[in-house]
Amino acid sequence: DLEQIKYDINARKRQSINAELQTILKQE
Repeated sequence: DLEQIKYDINARKRQSINAELQTILKQE
């Protein structure tokens, strides 16, 4: 299902963005 694929991609993007934010916050 295309919607499910889109949702999965968005969820994965959000996870990697959150991970990057966490590393940036830890550096400060």
